[in-house]
Amino acid sequence: MDDYEIRNPLLEKRFVILSGPVQSQTDGDWHFVGAMELVRLYQVEVNECEFLFDSGPPGMLRNALDRGLIPLRPLYGGNYLTTKRRLLEEKNQKEESNVEVCNL
Repeated sequence: MDDYEIRNPLLEKRFVILSGPVQSQTDGDWHFVGAMELVRLYQVEVNECEFLFDSGPPGMLRNALDRGLIPLRPLYGGNYLTTKRRLLEEKNQKEESNVEVCNL
């Protein structure tokens, strides 16, 4: 990024949405959970997300993870908000530990 370029945090992606099948904990059936349903279940903003379908082209998921995006997938237990909070806390702890290492 050039020095004169202004970063807009509203345009930065935080999550990668991975739609796909999941087995229902209640009835044991398999259901497909689409991208927009995951956005709703995790209560995230669409503009914070990148979307991969069927894991995307080879290397796309790895690329998203390497850029620090948090993967959001269908969950068997359905605890989407608890999982989102845990993933955000883990990412924040990792970033804080990286800052501490840099300050040594």
